[in-house]
Amino acid sequence: MTSLPLPPTAPRVVLFATRLAGADLPVPADHPAALLPLGHASVIERVMEHLTHAAVTEVDIVACDHPELLRAALGDGGRWGITLRWHLARDPARPYGVLLQGALRDAGRLLIGHADRWLPAARLRQLGAAAGMPLQADAEGSLHWCGWAGVDAATLATLPTDADETILASALAAAGVPPALLAEDECLRLDSAEALLRAQFASCGQPGDDAVPGSWIRLRWGAMSPLARVDAGAVMVGPALVGPGCVVERGAVIGPKVVLSRDVVVSAGTRVQHSVVLPRSYLGAGLELSETVVNGTRMRHMRLGVESVLAADDAVLLSLNDTPTHRPTLFGRLLAATLLAGCAPLLALHAAASRRRGRCGRWWPGAIRCTAVCGW
Repeated sequence: MTSLPLPPTAPRVVLFATRLAGADLPVPADHPAALLPLGHASVIERVMEHLTHAAVTEVDIVACDHPELLRAALGDGGRWGITLRWHLARDPARPYGVLLQGALRDAGRLLIGHADRWLPAARLRQLGAAAGMPLQADAEGSLHWCGWAGVDAATLATLPTDADETILASALAAAGVPPALLAEDECLRLDSAEALLRAQFASCGQPGDDAVPGSWIRLRWGAMSPLARVDAGAVMVGPALVGPGCVVERGAVIGPKVVLSRDVVVSAGTRVQHSVVLPRSYLGAGLELSETVVNGTRMRHMRLGVESVLAADDAVLLSLNDTPTHRPTLFGRLLAATLLAGCAPLLALHAAASRRRGRCGRWWPGAIRCTAVCGW
């Protein structure tokens, strides 16, 4: 790993994790893009790894939908030696009012970033040490902000409280933040299923970046978590990554360019290539998956541009997530109480009539006793 000089003083980082996953990804519509897999971990976990290279010790995370999932992924930041502060935004498209809060306004130098955009560790170190605004050209040649910037907090004093990303980029440019043009593979935007597939192995090999954690087992075909199990009879074609809790059975063929994220089961006779399998997915026997993103029973085909949802009863693709428990709602309880109160007079009359005829109540325990099981 290339040794890079530390910045003179660590900046205060504001990380926006408000963007949702792309509409073509086989995940719930409100799934945070920051929790999509990128190699051996989620995008936001990889970002936190890179921030440690910039000597960052404090990170303010701005979340909107499902902040509890982000908290579950990051914990208290202790594994990176980083103190996390959480902020909740109402509108995922306009969360930048947090930059005007007193603690951040007086913080001095800020490193602003988005948790769904991946930058190499070397670039983050540069932004942490000096002001900068990375730009990237699209297919038409137009320049767009990459979502990361090193800036003096005072330059954001006039930012509108309801600013969106375009307004924030304009404010940074108007403040004279120096632009920097990045290569195509230096900023990875995980805004679609195709981009997610393309990014998986493009994120490895940059200066200052670790392809996998030190605890992983490096093999000729790639790497696997020590908590994963790959049968000796499985065929592994690199590059491939097998995450914790994954099981690859004998006769399965994995690779090239496959990421099994976490708690994934690949059955015998199944071939997976150029694909990403999201956590807690079961792949049945005899399947052929190529250029796909799989999440439980949902599968996105890149070449066909369509999504398939298979019936769980077929047991071809399954989600291994726990089935949600359906509990009675407050409305249901009130409705049942209202109906019972309305029927109470009729029940009372029926019980009185039964007693008068010498009959026991229909729901009286022990009204009918008979032998059900006899031993010998």
